[in-house]
Amino acid sequence: MEKNVFSYYLSQGESDHAANLYSKLVFGKIDVSDIVDEDEANIIWFPVMDKNFWALELTDVLLNNSSLGLCGGGDNKNCLITPDSDTSCLTMPTWARDKVKHLMPDDEPCVSDTDYQSLSFELRDINGIKHKFELESERYIAISDEDPDAPTCTSVVAPLDIRQTGLSNLFILGDIWMTKFKCYFCRDTDRVGIALAKHADAF
Repeated sequence: MEKNVFSYYLSQGESDHAANLYSKLVFGKIDVSDIVDEDEANIIWFPVMDKNFWALELTDVLLNNSSLGLCGGGDNKNCLITPDSDTSCLTMPTWARDKVKHLMPDDEPCVSDTDYQSLSFELRDINGIKHKFELESERYIAISDEDPDAPTCTSVVAPLDIRQTGLSNLFILGDIWMTKFKCYFCRDTDRVGIALAKHADAF
């Protein structure tokens, strides 16, 4: 292999396939064919804080660009976050989920999954600069149409506690996040790169 790196790209289905964009796992090189502008300069690199989980420093979680006061030191906790293609949803430690669950729908009547607020995660890169990665509500809110006359909405943010030393404040970014943002995992430098993924259509 050219480099000790691998990356995931997750497609959004038929519209991507028609544009020759398919889910894939690439080893050994920095593949930019499926990120916006196909430019390696658009990849932002973050230092790995826990090598087993590829965990990164999470400095804030925001709803509609307003801090939820969960992470960031001081009176808040020092948090970690990891992209994980084996997790379908987003997860938070139970203490964090309990603090914000009243702000997210749970099988409540709704008109559209686009009517809710965006959810953002702020990470600190290798140069100490903070970057926000935003998910539109339709990416983390699931709408049920079992009853077409009475649809309901539920967030796909679930509680999950990692019971290992130093990981009690670990958040996980699953498939719904990794579909919007392509991730590169580099063991040579112990860094994770994140870039906006290319898709044929909006979600």
